[in-house]
Amino acid sequence: MPMPRSEVFAFSVPKEGRRNGDVCGFETRPSEPGEQLLVVVADGVSSSSRGAESAAVAMAECSALFREPRYRSATPAEEMSRLLIEVNRRVAAFFGGAGLCCFVAALWEPATDRVTIASAGDSPAYFWDYHRLERLNHLDRTESVIQSFVTQAVGQASRMKPNITEYIVPPSGGVLCVASDGVPPRPLEEFLEEFGSRLSGEAVEEFCRRTRVISGDDTTLAAVRLGPPHQSDVELALADYEKQPSAERARLLLLASQAAYVPTGLLASAFWSEWDEPRARDILALLARHGGGFTREEWTAFLDRCARERRLLLLAASGAASRWINRRD
Repeated sequence: MPMPRSEVFAFSVPKEGRRNGDVCGFETRPSEPGEQLLVVVADGVSSSSRGAESAAVAMAECSALFREPRYRSATPAEEMSRLLIEVNRRVAAFFGGAGLCCFVAALWEPATDRVTIASAGDSPAYFWDYHRLERLNHLDRTESVIQSFVTQAVGQASRMKPNITEYIVPPSGGVLCVASDGVPPRPLEEFLEEFGSRLSGEAVEEFCRRTRVISGDDTTLAAVRLGPPHQSDVELALADYEKQPSAERARLLLLASQAAYVPTGLLASAFWSEWDEPRARDILALLARHGGGFTREEWTAFLDRCARERRLLLLAASGAASRWINRRD
């Protein structure tokens, strides 16, 4: 089922005492059933004399091309490839090869739940599915004992071959991240584990400022939450569940059951008060993902797995679960 909802949170901070060589931004254009979204990060190559300027020009040209109907192609992959090749041609012509930048752009299509990535250089794109972080694009970079080298960038006079990848967003949604190379994967994963379901501009800004200290580089992150509106509501309703008094737990379970579209009695019978929050979120995300529409076989497999892990009550023995299973037949 298409997921038209998206929320963008972005911030960029320069290395201490230096001009910021990173640029980030996003564009939208009308589509059915929801707007297409393009998110871009351009990172000026520090060894290039006009790297920061080339990043700004690349961003502006990309935004203009995205709005031009004549650059649209039959498939998103073709469009993104053409777009990046043309951005490279224009930047190279403008700076004569003196301005290079790493570039990554992600196109989100709610009609197909597809994200298409086009990149050149070592700026990464990731997807967080509320459980793990996956890098989506190839990085044009070679590593040596002393330093790493970018093997391809926007603005080069020679022919540039875009890296194109496609990713289908799962029904449970997640967070698309487009970043500069100043964002290491491990700190990003830790950040998303804590804030992925409750992203905010303040959280992204604080993350970039903290990470800049670790990386010593310009640090830019654009985080886009993609998914059903009730996904984050489920997780928020369960935040700090085991720390609440009984009356408050009952209220939280009611909110969670409404968000996940499952009977409150079923959820109440599924929770021990000493449960840890991550496991609680896992179970509720599963229920939300299926919308309460399990078959008898799916429910049986689900309950068996939970019992084996000794993290759930034996729901099959509860009246709430039995009534719900019978009603689904």
